Amino acid sequence: MQGKRRRVEPLGNSGEKVIEGRSTLIDDLKVVKERARLAILQGKEDTSQMVKLDVSRARKDHALMCNREFAEQFDRMKEANENSEDQYVKVYFRLEKLNQAVFDLTRQVKEKNFGIKKGLEDLTEAAERAGNLQRQVDALVIKGDVVSLSGRIRELESDVSQIQGHVQKGNTNLRECQHKLDAAPIREKVLEGEIRELRIC
Repeated sequence: MQGKRRRVEPLGNSGEKVIEGRSTLIDDLKVVKERARLAILQGKEDTSQMVKLDVSRARKDHALMCNREFAEQFDRMKEANENSEDQYVKVYFRLEKLNQAVFDLTRQVKEKNFGIKKGLEDLTEAAERAGNLQRQVDALVIKGDVVSLSGRIRELESDVSQIQGHVQKGNTNLRECQHKLDAAPIREKVLEGEIRELRIC
């Protein structure tokens, strides 16, 4: 049978059935091709959707990472700001203390000046009294009351010595206060420099 061909004669309408069957087969093939094409398009759309989703996820991840970095940087800045505020507060209180010290020293200087002025007035009075006593001494010498005169002189010398001691002590205190008062503006300038440095930071 190999090599021999068998001829099949069409029977009646069978030719029409063959053509009809072929047409159905071609239509089925077209449907299959269309479905395949749609499946490919669907696959491309799915891939495109997946890429969009991946891009969207990447953007969200990047945004979250940026937000996290921003939050960390914000926390660092907030902490640095709080540290700066703490330093400003410390410097402010140090400056207030220094201002109070300057005020106290100024008051002390005024009190010492008042004390010195009072001491000078007392010294002037003592000098006047000494002058009066000297006149009395002169009068007593003339009268010959030497014993009474020498006791009075000792009292006068004691008064003068006491007043001179007070004046010397007042002068020493005044010099100390003046030295402290002279140092206060220097310290104030140093603190102002520290404040400026903190503001620059």
